[in-house]
Amino acid sequence: MSQFTCIVMLPGSLQRITVKVPPTTPLAEVLNRACKLKGKSTKGLGLIHGKKQLDLTVPIRLASLPNNVTLEAVETIVAETPCDVVLQTESGRLRHKFTLDKTLWEILKHWDTQDASLCLTQRTVSQPLGSESKDANESNTAEYKKPRIAEEMFMLPTIRYMQSKFNTLELLLQTSLQSLGLNGGRALFRVEFERTSLSLPEVAALIDQQQKKIVQEQEIEQQRQQQQQQQ
Repeated sequence: MSQFTCIVMLPGSLQRITVKVPPTTPLAEVLNRACKLKGKSTKGLGLIHGKKQLDLTVPIRLASLPNNVTLEAVETIVAETPCDVVLQTESGRLRHKFTLDKTLWEILKHWDTQDASLCLTQRTVSQPLGSESKDANESNTAEYKKPRIAEEMFMLPTIRYMQSKFNTLELLLQTSLQSLGLNGGRALFRVEFERTSLSLPEVAALIDQQQKKIVQEQEIEQQRQQQQQQQ
């Protein structure tokens, strides 16, 4: 698939950031990649072309934009309009309205609290472990054979939205509805599960680590904004 080139100008920066993506990529992902390259947050930002505010949920190929287009990232006032989220699971559809600051992980956790049997964020699968190899000098009697045991391995929920796939804990914890370019309306997501080599305690430790990292990044961003206001 051919690549589409966008040149993005971020607020407070004279630099032009080149982002190359497939034409099916939503504009929200273009903004996200440009901000990530400069270590900035997408929170409160939108894209304009000329004087026209762009819908970040629209794929580039449907946005009537030419290749090598220059887009400007600007601060926008996001209306507090909840998004009607529909989640397609293997057993049917779930539906609820969420505020735009909710992350994909928080959305999954919400439904787990409503119905624990869904097990969207703590699903495991038993992984049998083979018998340990017996030493050549051991007798071939049952008392020397090690019993087979099973280990519960975490099944990672992966979210599909339009052409995008969110298949890491980091993406699930950091991706909010707003960062996807949503502003109210309705959005359809699909959840699938992938086997991992992690146990639930290991996953809990990783989530705690990622959440601390997110808080640190938010604090750095707040300090940066305060410094800009003082200048």
